[in-house]
Amino acid sequence: MSERQVIQRGQDLAIILLNTVSLVAVASALVLPGTPESASGTTLLALVGAWAGYRLCTRSRALPFQLADFSYVLIVAAAIPLFDPRPESLNVNSVPQAIAGTAVIAVTVAHPPRVSFLASALITLSYAVGCAQLVGWAGAAQVPMLLYMLGIQWPIVAALRATGLAIARQVDQARAENHDAALREAIAAAVRDHELEHLALVHDTAASTLYLVGEGADISPDRLAAQARRDLELLTGGPGRTEPMPDTDIVAAIRHEVAHLPIQIQLSGLSSLVLSGRTARTVLAAVREALNNAERHAHGSRIDIDIAPGMITVIDDGVGFDPDATTLGHGVAESIVARMRRIDGGATITSLPGSGTRVTLSWDQASHSTTTNPNLDDIDQLTERVLIQFGLGIALFGFVQLLVSVPYAAAHTGQPLIQCGLGAIAAVVLCAGVPRVLDRGPNLTIPALTLMAAVIVVQSLSLPPELLGGPAQWPLITAGMGVLPFLLRWRIGPAVATMLAFWLGTVTVTFVRQPGIEMAFNLALYTAGIALVQMVALAFPELLRDATAAAAEEIRQRWAMADRNRIAEALHDDYVRRTSKLIRGVFPLLQTLSTGTVDAETRQRARLESRRLRLYIFQSRTFSHPLVAELRSAVDAADRRGVIVTMNADNDLPQLDEDTRHQIVAPLRNALAHTRQRARIGLTVAGGELIASIICDTVADVPGKASESGPRVEVTAIGDTVWISVHHSLSGSPASAEPPKHSIA
Repeated sequence: MSERQVIQRGQDLAIILLNTVSLVAVASALVLPGTPESASGTTLLALVGAWAGYRLCTRSRALPFQLADFSYVLIVAAAIPLFDPRPESLNVNSVPQAIAGTAVIAVTVAHPPRVSFLASALITLSYAVGCAQLVGWAGAAQVPMLLYMLGIQWPIVAALRATGLAIARQVDQARAENHDAALREAIAAAVRDHELEHLALVHDTAASTLYLVGEGADISPDRLAAQARRDLELLTGGPGRTEPMPDTDIVAAIRHEVAHLPIQIQLSGLSSLVLSGRTARTVLAAVREALNNAERHAHGSRIDIDIAPGMITVIDDGVGFDPDATTLGHGVAESIVARMRRIDGGATITSLPGSGTRVTLSWDQASHSTTTNPNLDDIDQLTERVLIQFGLGIALFGFVQLLVSVPYAAAHTGQPLIQCGLGAIAAVVLCAGVPRVLDRGPNLTIPALTLMAAVIVVQSLSLPPELLGGPAQWPLITAGMGVLPFLLRWRIGPAVATMLAFWLGTVTVTFVRQPGIEMAFNLALYTAGIALVQMVALAFPELLRDATAAAAEEIRQRWAMADRNRIAEALHDDYVRRTSKLIRGVFPLLQTLSTGTVDAETRQRARLESRRLRLYIFQSRTFSHPLVAELRSAVDAADRRGVIVTMNADNDLPQLDEDTRHQIVAPLRNALAHTRQRARIGLTVAGGELIASIICDTVADVPGKASESGPRVEVTAIGDTVWISVHHSLSGSPASAEPPKHSIA
């Protein structure tokens, strides 16, 4: 995904670069009187300029348009005599040289090496054909531009492109791996939440109704029938539903919910409150259980429900209770408090004996009433990594240009010491730019740019006027490369302004010393072939950020849809498993109760099913915890071998990440794999530690762990009995308090 976006942005950059340079070069030639010298050359330039302008307006990446661009480059490169028939023109700047040189960069940025090398070779060959028409093939072989295009430009730009795409592929792979791990955690969390909601729903509906029937509660047949029908509706369309839930008016839903209750209920506050589907379902379920508790256990005569933004309060005038002397049961702890926590909300229960009970439900209205659509951050630092490679490539390009141009100036100006000294200073500036590319070390931008400006002025003033504007004036080509590394991390506006100031300063000094129409044309071609390329290079970080953002958004949208489907499938499978295993066993009984008919046999069946459901809730709540789930496969494998495994576990084990869970249960799984007859496992929180222990008759060798990181493992062996305890610190965790335990065989 990131690789494809980088390629597309590279193609966009290539289109803009090539056609901008072509348009400026053509315009400069057509404005200068007497150029080109032939009518055919003028017509060709006009056609190229018109096409370049059109391409800048459309910027299509379609293959026919790219082939058209490539064709006009080949034609212009081969038609050098149409623009200037003088052989000496091959050693100075020209329209074909600017267009052909830029085209090599453009095709290399836009296409893979096997394509760009062939295209660059064809451009170089076409340029050689144009040169040969003026100086013959032997003379064409001596033209520096031919070596420069294929021997310098192509390999450096191709290496930069390959590095950027390699980083993009690594980023895509890392993102995919991170996403897979996150998806596994998300599915596990969703199944866990679904399981808890399922258990709470079973408690609130079938278990509660069957308990009332089995204990012979005084309840009218009509009300019992309505309650059984409601239970069936909720169990078949409740948490097992996997399609996206619509936004719901919670006030209307509560009015519908209380319609069947035989108690005075008063609603106050908002007349309408729309919540997102999951939040609405959770809040409504918590309100339903608060109403059930008030009506069935508090024996009140009136319930007041106040509805406010982000808060619902349920107040009854029942018998109340003493919170300090009473342990909250499953209906409050799981069906109210835990439910609200799962949507990052809260529930507060306050009561006094004889003074009724107040249940306050709260949630974040802003975060749950609307859906969010966050962008995926560039967590893998694709922009930063590619930017570093690009900046280092620019610096390398600058060094190569210095190595080529400074010796030429030293040999042709008669001032070798001055030219080499200035070249050395420019090389030092380039070296100072490397830490800025890496974003490390001292910031030498101001002194480095000042030094480069001095090099430009001194070098331009040291040359005879007749050598200005030619290869001997090497700052025209290389100074920008020395400045670029310092500007890549700047905002695009100040960076372009600084680069433009350097270029205009160089041009101004040159033109003041050697004014004339020919120098103006020469500088215009340098502007097209050199300055514009450097300006476009400054835009690369911005294009890269756009590519990263586009890739991240595309990844987010694709993964979001796939993740919803995967989670929905997991929840559906979990619901089917639970429903087929348990809930369908009580459906016939609820259907019988929905008719309002209750006899002795029905009460007996209800009593048995109620106890079975409550045992199921009691067991499932512990065995569904992710920490216990890590042991399930090992326990099941031991059970298949005939090993008797029992487990003691705290009611509320802390939530741990996947790696920590693996480290804690690994010694226990290893011991279980070698247990012969029986094993007893304990999971408890005490003294700020989670302690996972196993006592078994095992032949496994489980050494204690000496590492400072991870849980501490202690092993005690007495005869053929081994006691292994794994200690994981929970310092600072609210789970460090020791809750009560229960035993499950």
